[in-house]
Amino acid sequence: MDFVAIDFETANGSRNSACSLGVVIVDQGRIVDRRYSLINPQMNFQRYCTYIHGITESAVKSAPTFSDIYPVLYRMLNSRVLVAHNAPFDVAVLKASCEARGLPMPDVDPFCSVEMSRIAWPELPHHRLNSLAEQFDLDLRHHNAIGDATACAQLVLLCADQFGANDMTELRGMLAIKARRNKEEAAARKAKMEAEAAAMREIERDAALREEARSSAVF
Repeated sequence: MDFVAIDFETANGSRNSACSLGVVIVDQGRIVDRRYSLINPQMNFQRYCTYIHGITESAVKSAPTFSDIYPVLYRMLNSRVLVAHNAPFDVAVLKASCEARGLPMPDVDPFCSVEMSRIAWPELPHHRLNSLAEQFDLDLRHHNAIGDATACAQLVLLCADQFGANDMTELRGMLAIKARRNKEEAAARKAKMEAEAAAMREIERDAALREEARSSAVF
């Protein structure tokens, strides 16, 4: 089970405003390395974003830029499965950050742990990272990039263990089977509910007809 889990925090609504990054490397089913860095996005911070992750402009004043960390980041990510909780967001940040600086995008194979969790554990009421961490007793520093990336990696390893998957290819295949089963079960539940509702409407209709018949028989 080999993959790299990442999490970006951003300074504002722009995908090209990464202000921190957490990277967790998993090889053979074990976390073997963790990296964290503040990033100077060289742009303004929005108050809402700072409220979420606690990072301020002054905190990143002397931090490396994305271009500074890019060479190491590229080597860690290239030709790897890239796991993130809400992967489209983190992949978009990575892509925008590269494109804005004319840097090659690493060749990554995205895997979203949000979608994984919705398929693996459909009975859970929420699939947010903090909710899942609480459900599975994971230590989480939420909206801290290395904390989120670590919890994300742990969730994927937990899911792989529950499914008995030895690598990401097997896990994807098993999730595809589980997704079809979930869909079939949901359709069966819907059909049962519709049948029960139709039966109840029929009972209510018959009761109304009997009441109408009794009222008509008064004279």
